[in-house]
Amino acid sequence: MKRLDEEWRDVVGYEGLYQASSAGRIRSLTKGGIVKPGETHGGYLQVCLHKNKKKSTHKVHRIIATAFIGDGGGRHVDHVNGIRTDNRAENLKWCTISENQWNKGIEKRNTSGLKGVSWYSRDGRWEAKIKFKMKQVLIGRFNCKYEAARAYDREVIRLHGGFARTNEMMGLIPNEAKLENKIK
Repeated sequence: MKRLDEEWRDVVGYEGLYQASSAGRIRSLTKGGIVKPGETHGGYLQVCLHKNKKKSTHKVHRIIATAFIGDGGGRHVDHVNGIRTDNRAENLKWCTISENQWNKGIEKRNTSGLKGVSWYSRDGRWEAKIKFKMKQVLIGRFNCKYEAARAYDREVIRLHGGFARTNEMMGLIPNEAKLENKIK
């Protein structure tokens, strides 16, 4: 399927053999067609590329980022929307390990259903916390878990800027009308 806005560029180190597209695909110039990616245990896409009778495996997001953003100098690649298989050039940016961690989604063991929010049984309220500079920081305690989530969201944006992943971004906070009914 041809995509109208798809731009193709040579894969660095495989010029004349493979190209990367702005839509996150890899094509073989020698065999013709799109290279079918496999998925890693971590959920990322990878492809096998051949050169001089040698095969090597590469993560697709790193190939696309290098082709369209430039050399990352050994840094990590952040998937802006958090979807590990969305390798469109516009969804990728270079980052540090810390910045990549800030953009994580909700933890599997989370029981509140909200990022940065947990139940504080001592006083029967919800608390919002955030990890910053290797320390857990209490944002505050709230009667409503959605109030705690909003407080977390404000703080994560203040501390992590463009790498913040908020509860609102993940669709975890209901709209105001639903929230009013839950509080009452």
